[in-house]
Amino acid sequence: FPYTTLFRSIIISDAESVKVDGTSIKNPDYSGILVRNSKGNSSISNTTISKSDKYGILVSDGTSKIDISNNHITSAATYGVYFFGVKFEGDFKGNTIENTKGTFGVRWNSATVKGNIIKNKVLNNPDVAMWFNNSKINGNVDSNTIKKGAKTGIYFAHTTVDGDIKGNTIKNMKGNGIGVYHGSKCGVISNNTISDIGGDRAGNAGDYGIVVSALDTPGTSAKAIKNNNISNVTYCGICIYAGLSPKNKPLKNYSSVKGSKYL
Repeated sequence: FPYTTLFRSIIISDAESVKVDGTSIKNPDYSGILVRNSKGNSSISNTTISKSDKYGILVSDGTSKIDISNNHITSAATYGVYFFGVKFEGDFKGNTIENTKGTFGVRWNSATVKGNIIKNKVLNNPDVAMWFNNSKINGNVDSNTIKKGAKTGIYFAHTTVDGDIKGNTIKNMKGNGIGVYHGSKCGVISNNTISDIGGDRAGNAGDYGIVVSALDTPGTSAKAIKNNNISNVTYCGICIYAGLSPKNKPLKNYSSVKGSKYL
């Protein structure tokens, strides 16, 4: 796509091996780029999308393989990037999503993904920065930077992560840093730097650096929590509620927690 500015969406539908690279999209009516039923080795990269009416990028309906990398998405009305009802292979890497106006910076909903979510930035978000719901991720959530948000940094609900949550930097979030809830299961939560967390619940239960909670859904679990650096959390640095590891052994923690009321 050699165009410098587009005022409507790019739609990739029932197509194979489509590459969108170096495009600028401003004020699209629905989404900057819509991908559905895309087969083969497609990719979206080095593209700027601003002020979309709903989503920056929407990936849905039978897309099987796509890489999304090094894009800059600003001021989306609902979500920066939305993966909905898809089963696909590909990395989500090096993207910057900022100033989302609606809710989530990036949302995975009923998605099955084989690939890593790595080195992305989600900045200045009004709700959860990265939300995984009813999804399966076969890969790592690794080295992402999340700063300044009104809710949680990384939130898992009804989701299985066959990989680790590691090396992420999460700062200045009013909810949790990392939350594992509602029957979710993930690998090792390690080497994350989490600071300046809380305020959404005025320092009461709910403001956590890392939380794994099986209170509402038995079986919620993480393989281990280790080597994290957590500071300045209004309520609890690390909380494990009624949670056991998959082998029914209590989770062990070897992380550094500073400036929090409770471990």
